[in-house]
Amino acid sequence: MYACCRIITLPLVTSMQGTPFADICELTDVSEGIIVRTIVRLDETCREFRNAASIMGNSALFKKMEIASNAIKRDIVFAASLYVTGI
Repeated sequence: MYACCRIITLPLVTSMQGTPFADICELTDVSEGIIVRTIVRLDETCREFRNAASIMGNSALFKKMEIASNAIKRDIVFAASLYVTGI
């Protein structure tokens, strides 16, 4: 479990720092699908924490999770569709 976390941590942190997805994929042997799924799940976790913070009235935590979510939501991972339409 922990080895898996260490393998995917570098691509996740690099993604949040603004590195293009193609460069992120070159950092690890983990498949692109796993990287995408992990980034999406991390954003879902931030959203759940943000909702919990809102319910508890913790505005500082809410703001931190909002900032983290905005840093995560970028590049091709959150594109509306990965398929080309209208060809």
